[in-house]
Amino acid sequence: MRQGSLLEQADRTPATYIILVAYITMAVLTDPMSPSSSKLIEYGAAQSLLIQDGEPWRLLSYAFLHGGLLHLLFNSYCLIQFGPLLEERLKTGKFLLLYVFASLGGSVTAVTFNNPALIMVGGSGALFGMFGAALAINMRQGRHHLEFLDYLGPRSIPMLIGINLLIGWIIPFISNTAHIGGLIAGFALTFCLLDRGRSQHDRLSRSIAAGWIVLVLGLSLYCLHPVLRWDYRLRQYYVIEAGPRKQELADLLFEEGDVLGDMERIFRSRARQEEIAPWILERLRAWRR
Repeated sequence: MRQGSLLEQADRTPATYIILVAYITMAVLTDPMSPSSSKLIEYGAAQSLLIQDGEPWRLLSYAFLHGGLLHLLFNSYCLIQFGPLLEERLKTGKFLLLYVFASLGGSVTAVTFNNPALIMVGGSGALFGMFGAALAINMRQGRHHLEFLDYLGPRSIPMLIGINLLIGWIIPFISNTAHIGGLIAGFALTFCLLDRGRSQHDRLSRSIAAGWIVLVLGLSLYCLHPVLRWDYRLRQYYVIEAGPRKQELADLLFEEGDVLGDMERIFRSRARQEEIAPWILERLRAWRR
């Protein structure tokens, strides 16, 4: 692409290129080749304990960080391939809303269902949201929702989604939970609100859209206060005063022996990335003080 063409494209679709610049900037700040977990956490990686401890902004900031050069290049390529097309179709404001909503959909789903001791980075949840948005737009354009399957180009979208989900299932340390959450969020937002195609708003569509909003808000609240999960109970154990509730939590969490030793055993047995454990233990020790 010529320089003039690139500048013209950036002028037509500024949000895509602003996100790309954010990707590159955060990669430079955290080490583009092989960033450490501690550096990613410092710059906004999503991690359940930190989110519930008063840092909810991590539910969005993680979507601009990446775990290495290959991760950065792959997501940047996908952004450049799909971002301009969607931004031109939806316009910049709606495209930014899609990126934010799909990022939140990915992080909320992953934080809710994944191991709470793990950290998460990457824009792939939002990119899967773009796949979902493209699918929704094509479904809205025909005389019926599946008419797009009659055409070669649109028919490739479900195949692309399936292939990328398969890659996420095969390769370790890729969160397909976040991918699925972003995919559903992007599809639902676009299908119900952003691009109605030939359909008109009706009571059923508005009810479905309201239901999705309530679901996302509910899961977001649970991310901040995951009252049924062991890590939240562990946090509560260290921050509440002695009493029946503290004893109840102790019975749920610990075996006989040293409490701190049990705490380390819990995290080291549940966390697949050992490098994360010192950060988690540091935060938990802060709760104890």
